[in-house]
Amino acid sequence: YLLDRTDQTGYTALRDDINKVDAIAQVFPVFFILVAALMCFNTMTRMIEEERTQIGILSSLGYSRLKIIHSYIFYVLIATILGVTIGLLVGYTTIPNIIYNIYHTNYILPDLIVQVKWGPFALIVGITILLMCVVTIFAVMKELSEKPAVLLRPKAPKMGKKVLLERVPILWKHFTFTWKVTSRNIFRYKKRVFMTIIGILGCTALLLTGFGLRDDINRLGSLQYGELIHYDAVVGLKTKATTIAPELQQVFAKSKVDKTISIYQETMKFYAEEENHDVYMMAFPNNEDVSEFITLRLPEDQEEVKIQDDGVVITAKMAQLLGAEKDDFIKVRNSQNELFVLHVTDIVENYTMHYIYMNEVYYREIFGSDMEYNVIMIKGLDVKEDAFAQDLINSGTVTSVNFTSDNTALFDRMVDGLNQIIYLIIIAASMLAFVVLYNLTAINIMERMREIATLKVLGFYDKEVSSYVYRETFLLTVLGSFIGLIVGIALHRYVMLVAETDDIMFLKQIEPLSYLYAFVITILLSAVIQIFTYFKLKKIDMISSLKSVE
Repeated sequence: YLLDRTDQTGYTALRDDINKVDAIAQVFPVFFILVAALMCFNTMTRMIEEERTQIGILSSLGYSRLKIIHSYIFYVLIATILGVTIGLLVGYTTIPNIIYNIYHTNYILPDLIVQVKWGPFALIVGITILLMCVVTIFAVMKELSEKPAVLLRPKAPKMGKKVLLERVPILWKHFTFTWKVTSRNIFRYKKRVFMTIIGILGCTALLLTGFGLRDDINRLGSLQYGELIHYDAVVGLKTKATTIAPELQQVFAKSKVDKTISIYQETMKFYAEEENHDVYMMAFPNNEDVSEFITLRLPEDQEEVKIQDDGVVITAKMAQLLGAEKDDFIKVRNSQNELFVLHVTDIVENYTMHYIYMNEVYYREIFGSDMEYNVIMIKGLDVKEDAFAQDLINSGTVTSVNFTSDNTALFDRMVDGLNQIIYLIIIAASMLAFVVLYNLTAINIMERMREIATLKVLGFYDKEVSSYVYRETFLLTVLGSFIGLIVGIALHRYVMLVAETDDIMFLKQIEPLSYLYAFVITILLSAVIQIFTYFKLKKIDMISSLKSVE
């Protein structure tokens, strides 16, 4: 046989895992970058609009447009370089170590050596600086398009106009004064509304995806080794047999084994998506109840199925790779590279590895010989596993003992590692949401300083002023969160499809509590920011509303 390294399961598994991480890394940064870019655009635009008077003074004193733009570019470059430096330091140290340590649970890997690839490094720095410079130039040129005399005066407030709700008198007349003002302001400042909704949408979608990933990964273990697999151990025999050896019967009696079933198991291969995949073929006796050891049920309606005399039952991931459906025929090869064509009678639920189940009648039809047993499944042990394994080895009749508890422990270690990535995503999304909300709230207050001061002069209390300002932010946060939950469903499903390996199948389902967590975290962050900015509102001087702006 001529075999290359793609026929080595360890190599292909590691390569697939690397490809999945690479694919996920192309999804999440896009959302973070889009939200961050919107916030940077909004921040720089607002900062330059607030300094329109200074731009007007410089322009009237004879400074050229190039020099005025240069002064803001210099400020932007300093802030951008500092931010990029800190971000890259964290990106090159913390995140790679977390991800690399996860795969230490599945593979024997050398120590991580982080090397800076100058191509991606230059691309990240170049795009960031270019983005910030383009935004700055665009904002300054927009202001410089007006005459200096116009720039020296404050920007005229946007004209008020009737909103859609006002055209529904039955509804509008039941609004209080504050709610009418809130409705008008929301429709009046469309840019701020758009920025807030997009920012919250992206953060909520990322949070929901993180929680959805956690749901999928944490449920796999209980489903696979709790609801589908019921046996406690699999014992491999040295020689094929038709009955259980007396030595083994003595060990089983001593260990008070509840039930056993003798089967034939062989590792075979199937070719799909330009690769060979391992599949465990299990043949069961005709008169045995398989459901006591393995639950065979349909993925859609959870209906249990039986192994038929005219075909095999295969697992869902294998069917997906082959593109096979019920009543199709599939091809597999044994260790001697002999080809066998099998009829598929049912496709059952399974989440790790690939399995083919058949009975003794169909085994005899396919392989042309009577079935002999080489594996014993055991259910119910009344002794410690180490002592039981030692007794089996001492009997001289077994070659291997595989405990389900060991598989569960290995899976749990993998889940713990993956949870670290998930918590990293959740924390990063929460921090991004905090920055977005604080930025937009602070800008909202700065834009309306005179308006807020005027309200204070008119006799509004601090709590009334706060509710007047925060009501808009809260409504937009709730709206953005609901839209974000919808977007998060699609993002979660895409990430799950990308993250699946050839041997693992995810549920692609989000628990109801995860929707609640993503929504509540966003609302809580909004509430925390309102507490922070409440003191800024209290410090606004009422006299500022009486000052002339001319």
